[in-house]
Amino acid sequence: MLHPRSSFVWSRVNFLAILQFPWRFLVIAIFLFSIATGAINLLFNKKTAGSKLTFAILMLVGFMLARTYFNPRIWISITDAEKFSGDSWQRQQTISIFDYLPIYARKPPANRAPEKPETVDGQVISIEGEKGSNWQTWRVNVESEVASLQLPIYYFPNWKVFVDDAEIPIRYDNELGLITISLDTGNHKVRAELKNTPVRNIGNSLTLIGLLGIPFYLRKKGKK
Repeated sequence: MLHPRSSFVWSRVNFLAILQFPWRFLVIAIFLFSIATGAINLLFNKKTAGSKLTFAILMLVGFMLARTYFNPRIWISITDAEKFSGDSWQRQQTISIFDYLPIYARKPPANRAPEKPETVDGQVISIEGEKGSNWQTWRVNVESEVASLQLPIYYFPNWKVFVDDAEIPIRYDNELGLITISLDTGNHKVRAELKNTPVRNIGNSLTLIGLLGIPFYLRKKGKK
C-alpha cells in the first residue's frame, strides 16, 4: 500500500482516507510483532546453555538485519541557540503542519499563530486574556456596533464559544479554517472550549479502567 502502484486502491476505496497515511498499516505489523516477540520467551523459558546461545544468535541476527536503520542519513552541526531562533525556529513550527491541518483549512499558515484574537471587521479597543491547549478566555471591548473577531484556533468538531456565558454560533469559512465570531458593542467575556466527543469519552473511560485495573491484575498474578 506504500507503493505508487497502489494509488488506484486509495482513490477508489473511500474509507481508507481515515488512515490518512499508508504507513499506518504498520500499526498492525508492530502489534503482531510485539506478540511474537513476547512469545519467544516461551521458547527459552528453560535456562540452559543451548537456549541462551540460540537466543543470543537470534538477537545478533535481528540486529544485523536492521543495522542500516541505525545510521544517520546526514550529520548537521548546529547549536541549540541556532536551532531555536531565526528562520530555523520558524521552519520548526510549520515543517509538519500539513500532517495536522484539519479539513476546514484550505491553506497552511505563513506565520506562527498570533498571541491574541485578531479583529476582522469593526473596531475593537482592547483584547486581554489567557489560553491553554483546549480553551481560551478573553475580555473584549468592542467600540463599533458590530465586530468580527477571529480566534487563533483551527476549527475542529466540538469547539464551543460562549460570550457572556451564552453559547453563540461560530464561523470557520476562511482560508485557514480559524474560528470566527461576531460581537456587539460593549465589554464581553469570550470563552472557547473544546468539548469531548463520544469517542474521546469512551477512550478516556477505557484508559481509566485499565489504569485502575493494573494493581488488581498484578495482585491476582502475584497470588498465583
